[in-house]
Amino acid sequence: MRLAVHTFLAIGEFSKDLDQNRLRCPRATRHRKTRRYLAPSESAIRRYLQRVDPDKLDKAIQSWIGSHLSPDSKLKLAIDGKTVRAASKASGRSVHLFAALFHGTGLTARQIQIPEKKNEIPCVKELVADLDLENAWVSLDAMRCANSICWI
Repeated sequence: MRLAVHTFLAIGEFSKDLDQNRLRCPRATRHRKTRRYLAPSESAIRRYLQRVDPDKLDKAIQSWIGSHLSPDSKLKLAIDGKTVRAASKASGRSVHLFAALFHGTGLTARQIQIPEKKNEIPCVKELVADLDLENAWVSLDAMRCANSICWI
């Protein structure tokens, strides 16, 4: 099954095609008479996702990813920043994310949002603060190779 959804409406449409077993897993509500699981509506999905703490969700996903990688995979990281397409803050400014990725898999070890009026250089230490970098290879592009970063 291919999942390529970019809006709450698309997620709602996708959920309508799920079978009863897949609707049972996320604890979908049941119809009172038929006892069949009901697909969540677009508005229910939106309300639920707006209540999710993005930092807690990010940490949970990163922990899960880390638990499924081999020890060797965790020793090679690439650090880079990106502007998120089709996402903006209430101020209208673009969202900029800064991430440490595992080489070879492209999975995220950790990511943070770059605060407004800041660039990535002062955020490198914050990004890698919770990562175990002992014996690890970390690659950065030339833009991030400032004296304040290359402390190792």
